[in-house]
Amino acid sequence: MNKLHINSFSLKYTFILFFFFFLSNNAFSIQYEMDVKDINHKNNNEIEFYVTIRGVEAPFNLTSFQVALRLNNLEQLGEDVVFSYIDNSSELTNIPAYGIHASNYDGLPEVTFAALPGNDVIAESPKTVGKFLISSSSTDLSEINLEWDFEGINSTIILGDNFSNITSPENHFTQGDYTGLDNSVEIPSVFSLSQNYPNPFNPSTTISFNLPSESEVNLSIYNILGQLVKTLVNNRLQAGSYSVKFESSSGSIASGVYIYRISAKSGNNEFSETRKMILTK
Repeated sequence: MNKLHINSFSLKYTFILFFFFFLSNNAFSIQYEMDVKDINHKNNNEIEFYVTIRGVEAPFNLTSFQVALRLNNLEQLGEDVVFSYIDNSSELTNIPAYGIHASNYDGLPEVTFAALPGNDVIAESPKTVGKFLISSSSTDLSEINLEWDFEGINSTIILGDNFSNITSPENHFTQGDYTGLDNSVEIPSVFSLSQNYPNPFNPSTTISFNLPSESEVNLSIYNILGQLVKTLVNNRLQAGSYSVKFESSSGSIASGVYIYRISAKSGNNEFSETRKMILTK
């Protein structure tokens, strides 16, 4: 297991951060999805999770990356907190084995990791960037939610061809964007998709759905022409009740009628349903 203690700071990480940040630019628009998924609170002092990446419209070259994740619901990291990359968990040739760090560096508790220059072709099928573990001997981690961080010195940066900066915050998702697996709630008996609330909405609305069994789930928003607007969920989820928040704050999303569609597959069982919603501005 590759790990760094909270008080250690990798010089390699610092070099990667500043070199790529100033070298890269936003000349290219690459459609991709990067997900924090399968978050598992093993106990009050350990959290495991995976990070995956995939191309949306076409394969692309991933030449390097740096990831920063905020730890919400925690004021400061204690000396006992350790962040680790699980060895051999990545499907990339350019593994995230550098800058593995837990800190309060930007004034907020966060974990970071990075990769050196390399090249991986990322197709539509998700690839596992890595499996990670946050652990502590005394700090209670049970209420922590992970959130992508794109601000400050430690920030998420995704690099494509020629080390161009292709980072698009709207293409990053976490299991914290939707909730489920509440042991106090009975597991649903059937698949279902609820009407979004509120509807009409501006600027955000919530979409809820139920899964009676572990399923491969895709939940996406389309305009009335059938063009994809945003994918909200594209993960394998355990059985449970989930809610997803859709934000329309981007200026590229106009007012009007939109369609959201869920498709779920669990073994031989398949489910799909479509509903309409109205965005007003």
